[in-house]
Amino acid sequence: MRIRYLLKKEFLQILRNKFLLAIIIVLPLFELAVLPWAATFEQKNISLCVVDGDHSSLSQKLTAKVLSSGYFRLAGYELNYDKGLACLDNSRASLILEIPRNFEKDFINNRPVNLLLTIDAGDGQKAGLGTSYLSQIINNYSRQIITERGGRIPGIIEVKPDFRYNASMRYQDYMVPGVLVILVTMMGGMLSALNIVREKEMG
Repeated sequence: MRIRYLLKKEFLQILRNKFLLAIIIVLPLFELAVLPWAATFEQKNISLCVVDGDHSSLSQKLTAKVLSSGYFRLAGYELNYDKGLACLDNSRASLILEIPRNFEKDFINNRPVNLLLTIDAGDGQKAGLGTSYLSQIINNYSRQIITERGGRIPGIIEVKPDFRYNASMRYQDYMVPGVLVILVTMMGGMLSALNIVREKEMG
């Protein structure tokens, strides 16, 4: 019975105080809307400079494939590596993708092809994720081209992850429950403190 009276008293105090109502409703909603978007580790629109030494249809398709992924934006399209490195030095680009001469010819004739990635590692997180994104896109594209040309991809063991509970891998979906728990904990302590101070001031 005492708990019921105490709860009734607390709710009446909250409803009478517009400041408390604003804290209870507006502040949590604002934080719940902003924090999940701010606390994300996903990187998009990473600035990329492409140094195309081949100028073939295959190199152009590879560039288009990388840019269409949504993770990269074209910061420069240069003809030699020195100009590409200048993009990195003046912070126009975070990554350089160098496509060598005879890229298409060597690829079609099943000869080894080496693409050079130069990364600005000043931002370690962006460098790591950018390298991972780019490597995956290039590997998938090479498999696609081999399959389209009727080639046979060597048998390898491939791990295919099955993401449960958050199949889209959106960081916001992970963050919202955590932020909600933090807000509930904060609000409980904050409201208790405000009510104690208010009662003390009123005598």
